[in-house]
Amino acid sequence: MKLVEIKDNYILETPNIVSKELRNGAVIKALELGESGRGSDLTLIPVPKWINDANINTLNFQIGKTKAGNRRLNVIKSIDNSNYVIVLLKPTYGFRGGVKFNLGNIDSIESGYISQGAAGRMGGNYHHLLILKDGDIISYERTGRLYGNPAEWVVYNTKGDIFCMPKEEYNLLEEVD
Repeated sequence: MKLVEIKDNYILETPNIVSKELRNGAVIKALELGESGRGSDLTLIPVPKWINDANINTLNFQIGKTKAGNRRLNVIKSIDNSNYVIVLLKPTYGFRGGVKFNLGNIDSIESGYISQGAAGRMGGNYHHLLILKDGDIISYERTGRLYGNPAEWVVYNTKGDIFCMPKEEYNLLEEVD
């Protein structure tokens, strides 16, 4: 499965990999969901140390487990499931707002939480790690002050290609078909 990140309502073909130093001094590479801090929840999904921005979009992944039983990304050689895509969903929200997700029958594999203001009292939202198969459609609605930007967004998978667009544009596609 290929891996994409949807951040600020745009698709990033090269997901952001961060280096994190653990309390024992070890440094790992990981994908971040959420953030650390009061009112927030940070989830790290470890990736192999040799992965970098130059090669991440040429690899195929599966979700595995660490020795402790937590989620991690494993690199695989076969692409039997090329119509499946691992999606890091990190939408933005408006000032003093949040995000309402409609994931349908798709389970969030992992999630993290970001907050705005003191301990999230002004708003916040979840980040999700999902697997979308061909034909899957999810949506989300952003709340808060959006200053004219679209509130409702649709994400869908068509034969392994992920699209993210305002719901108004998605509805125009349905009218054309």
